[in-house]
Amino acid sequence: PIKKTPLRYAAKTFDFVGLFLLGIGIVLLLLSFQFAQSAAGGWKAPQTMISLIMGVTLLVLGFVNELDTPREPIIPPKLLQKRTTVAVLITCFLHTFTVFGTSYYVPLYFQILGSSATLAGIKQLPISFGASAVAVVVGIIIAKIKRYRPVIWAGWAILTLGYGLMIMFNQHTPIWKQEVILIITGIGIGSLFQPPLTALQA
Repeated sequence: PIKKTPLRYAAKTFDFVGLFLLGIGIVLLLLSFQFAQSAAGGWKAPQTMISLIMGVTLLVLGFVNELDTPREPIIPPKLLQKRTTVAVLITCFLHTFTVFGTSYYVPLYFQILGSSATLAGIKQLPISFGASAVAVVVGIIIAKIKRYRPVIWAGWAILTLGYGLMIMFNQHTPIWKQEVILIITGIGIGSLFQPPLTALQA
């Protein structure tokens, strides 16, 4: 049973300063990326530089605040003192990085070869179906074997294989080979959705 915290106690112990510093810092950092893409001058534009410097400064101050706040920190430092937690967080970051990279690269590849935006999305379906189906299977496997590390290792091996095979993509790659490689990549992507979250919760 979870003991309910009175609102007055929560207001006394909640780290509002940390929330403000980290939240505004992230927003300013994201705005700097947006300004770099849209503003004249790119990264050298004044609004880009100001947003970037202020965002990084607030994030640094936010993390310093988290280390020494008398209140309950937004990001408890003790989480980052455990090797498993740090490894899982790095896994989540790298996995997300690869998923977004794939979401950008694969449709662009098909469009460069002459596909419309809709057809490029359809040709990317093997990744989506592979990832969705395997995510369900991986959940069942973890529930049966009661371990998540072997699944994470296997997922990274398959994902690395899929991205390695993508190097072969060129204008002459037959459709069947494109789809097989995308299915392998999708299996690797799907294998790493659930296990890191299970590890973090554990």
